[in-house]
Amino acid sequence: DPTILTVHQGDIVYWESKDNHDYTLTGFKDLLSNSSGKPVKEVQVPAHEGSGDYTIVGQRGKYTYEVTSKGCKRTSDTPPEILVGNGTD
Repeated sequence: DPTILTVHQGDIVYWESKDNHDYTLTGFKDLLSNSSGKPVKEVQVPAHEGSGDYTIVGQRGKYTYEVTSKGCKRTSDTPPEILVGNGTD
């Protein structure tokens, strides 16, 4: 099953794959800003169609992604010190 993670717009999400491929996160539908700062929605992060599965793993992550109202984008290959929601804890 996909990992479920509750995110805020602007949160940083850490993503690590079990192989050496570079994958894009999907499933960030309808992420809208929220003046109260509460989580916008729960987000499903499905595994890639190919082999292997993928987990949000905090600072052990291989890539850093920034979640925005339009989805998410890779911002670096090395996660910063800040930790945001770990879907496995």
